[in-house]
Order: sequence, then C-alpha cells, then structure tokens
Amino acid sequence: MKKKIPVFKTDEEVEAFIENADLTEYDLSQFKPLRFVRVDEKAEDGRDEKPTSRPGGSTSAP
Repeated sequence: MKKKIPVFKTDEEVEAFIENADLTEYDLSQFKPLRFVRVDEKAEDGRDEKPTSRPGGSTSAP
C-alpha cells in the first residue's frame, strides 16, 4: 500500500518534501489536473486596465 501525502503548513515544508521524497512511494491518485488561465494586461475592449475583483470572487472588468 502506498503512503499518503502529508499535510504541510508552509511552502518551505512542501519544497523540502519534494526535494527529498521518492514520490513513487506515495498515492498521487487524489490529485486532479489543474489549468491556469493567463489574464492579459488589456481589457477585452482595448482599455489599458486589468479586471477588477468583485465580491464573490468574480474578476470581470467593469
């Protein structure tokens, strides 16, 4: 049976784990693919402003 990934409190703990651990010994099935979307500097209508954050987590331009 494979080991479970430990819970980390800091980025430094994660980095040390990744540097030293043999990841083939761990169960990585709990991880899911993640895509990042790049947000361009210009708004869709050509204005030089970034989208603004709104309550509720939306980042649509005004």
